[in-house]
Amino acid sequence: YDANNQLVVSEALIEKPQEAADLQVLTTEDRELFTEDMAGWRGIAMDRSTQPLQVETSDEVPNTIVISAKGEPLRDAFLRAGDGSLTAGGVYALDIVGMKPIRLAGDVLVGKDESGIVDALYQEIKNQSPSRAWIGDSIDFSLLEEEYRFTISVDGDDNYVTFRRAKDDAGNLLPTGSFEIDGPSNLTIAVKFDETNTELGRIVVTLPKTVGPTAPYVSLSNGAILGLSDNPTSRLIGSGVDLDNIASDLPLELRVGLGDEVPQVISIAQIPGSDSSGLRWEIINDRLVFEADDARIRILPETAIQRDNAAKLGFFGTDLEVSVLENEYGFKELKLVTSVDGETQFANTDASVSRIGTTVRFFDRLPEDLIIAVDAKIGSSARSLTTRFPDPVERKDPILGNIAVKIIDGSKLAIIDSESDSTVAIRDYIVGEPVQYLGLTFTLQSPLRSGDVYNIKWDGSRTGDNRNIVALTQLQNSQMFGDRRGSFQDIYAATSAKLGNTSQSATTDMDIAGKAASDLQSAYDSKTGVSLDKEASDLIRYQQAYQAAAQVVMAARTMFDTILKVF
Repeated sequence: YDANNQLVVSEALIEKPQEAADLQVLTTEDRELFTEDMAGWRGIAMDRSTQPLQVETSDEVPNTIVISAKGEPLRDAFLRAGDGSLTAGGVYALDIVGMKPIRLAGDVLVGKDESGIVDALYQEIKNQSPSRAWIGDSIDFSLLEEEYRFTISVDGDDNYVTFRRAKDDAGNLLPTGSFEIDGPSNLTIAVKFDETNTELGRIVVTLPKTVGPTAPYVSLSNGAILGLSDNPTSRLIGSGVDLDNIASDLPLELRVGLGDEVPQVISIAQIPGSDSSGLRWEIINDRLVFEADDARIRILPETAIQRDNAAKLGFFGTDLEVSVLENEYGFKELKLVTSVDGETQFANTDASVSRIGTTVRFFDRLPEDLIIAVDAKIGSSARSLTTRFPDPVERKDPILGNIAVKIIDGSKLAIIDSESDSTVAIRDYIVGEPVQYLGLTFTLQSPLRSGDVYNIKWDGSRTGDNRNIVALTQLQNSQMFGDRRGSFQDIYAATSAKLGNTSQSATTDMDIAGKAASDLQSAYDSKTGVSLDKEASDLIRYQQAYQAAAQVVMAARTMFDTILKVF
């Protein structure tokens, strides 16, 4: 009703998803490929869910949960149902014990995938976390020089800071200034001036909000003249508290650690107040602020009561270690670890609603093109599909898995995936003629009977075709020894020619050397050798001469014998 008590009709968001649509996976032969009994076929996984946030409890790490998100496959955050009312495109509700409930909906979701939604949830958790600040001593800014440089180190990361005093139009220095920061820690530095003396002030260094009980290590150098000692006063600032609402709950016990000392349980009996450990607290701008000199402040609850007391005082999530990790599929997830004993179910996502119906994931190389269709429900509004690929995409040739051929009757057969025992194709056949399926060709010979099953298995160590000889012939022109070194044929021809030239040259050299050797032998023999023909002729001549001499002797002997006989 308006101010005039008139009924005003307005639209409201109905945070209830419509009946989710299902995805269908079909082959190009219009055969539905993926059904409930085909789970795991070719590495396909199908999830049906309308819950966009899922919580998994870790059995290996105590007090640990992992939260994953399913992205909304919608271009707009909200759609109109058939009756014209607004329907939720997606609401991501995360209720963590000890923190305010977190809700993501509307424009904050537009264009975000699973990882983007996880980042947004993480940012919302950080926004509730306490902030930390370090405060310097009070100094008179009117006495400072024009420029100072100092360094602030946060957990080992150096941040280089330059302070420059402001000037008026005449160039005179003013008791104010500005800070320039060069470093990775996203620091914020400001000056808090005294309310009664505007020339006196304290430098306040504020760190970004972070989740977790671990306080960063901060050290400063060259900042003493600006009131910044090596161990400045530290502050832990809550997210806001209504003192009137918690006054009846006091005292509240907290477990607090200062610096590296063992944490102690303290009692917050009144605000403002202090503790014998040196911890002080007060309300500043509706926020409870803990303050300590020369010490880091940590709230470390061990029990659910201590955690809840910290949340009442505005220190949300002090029992949590929250991180963003990447799962095996490349999507981000939230990992939450609590320090409270026995708290394994400390986050709830039941208030999340979604229009998501089916998610299909492919983990294997598919041997064929597939059709992905949306089976929208009657009366539902428009649906849309989103597809995501890993980056970069690793391209691989498809491999046909093991199949079985089952004879249906005298003219039809079924091709069955052996792994899932699912029929993936129906073929007509004629005995003795080839049947084809995804590049595979086989022929059936008679006799055939209905119910006969023939198994065809993939064996990477066998080929059964001419691919080896084809690969071998391709070596002829391949650059197997490197670019610009010639093909196999070029190198073979060059090597053969080189061997032929070398062989011919060696044969010619051998002939020349043989002729030279023969000539040398003849010359040698002519000088030192014996002629058999000449020796033979001499031997005959000497023989004849000997025979002639013998005849003379014989004649003389006969003559002497005759003379002797006379006398």
